Amino acid sequence: MIEQWQIDQYQKRGYLIVEDILSSDQISALQKDFDSWVEQENCQQSVSCFEPAGSVCFMHTRLLHASKPNHTGAPRTLFISVYATEDALPLADNRLPSIHAQTLGCGVESGEIRSTPNKLRLSQKPKGASFFAKQTRLVPDLSIDKRNYDDVFSPY
Repeated sequence: MIEQWQIDQYQKRGYLIVEDILSSDQISALQKDFDSWVEQENCQQSVSCFEPAGSVCFMHTRLLHASKPNHTGAPRTLFISVYATEDALPLADNRLPSIHAQTLGCGVESGEIRSTPNKLRLSQKPKGASFFAKQTRLVPDLSIDKRNYDDVFSPY
């Protein structure tokens, strides 16, 4: 796990800066350590949210959330809508593309992208079904390598 002195030395404006300091293997190990820490510290006491069909739930994109498997004979349906500022563009393709992606809800296009210097590793795309299809229990075989599936679709 990362030590406090490393946080003190490499943290800038709330971000832990590791480019040109840690190797990609070290960054990967750090991510696994961090994921374990998040699970231990934040996923031990869940809060259930039971609402009737048609209810609305608003949550921040980074909110840790999960649902139990669908053991009914009917598919689980949901509608997800994501809002972002006009100048925040995706860095990689969406795994669940939509014809409505990047539709301007209001305002005018600035023709600019708001960004900070950064290096990011692109995530792997699954070869098979999405976790939404898995929730419906209509997809018996995901046709995806188990290692990649765990990396892409964490239960937390």
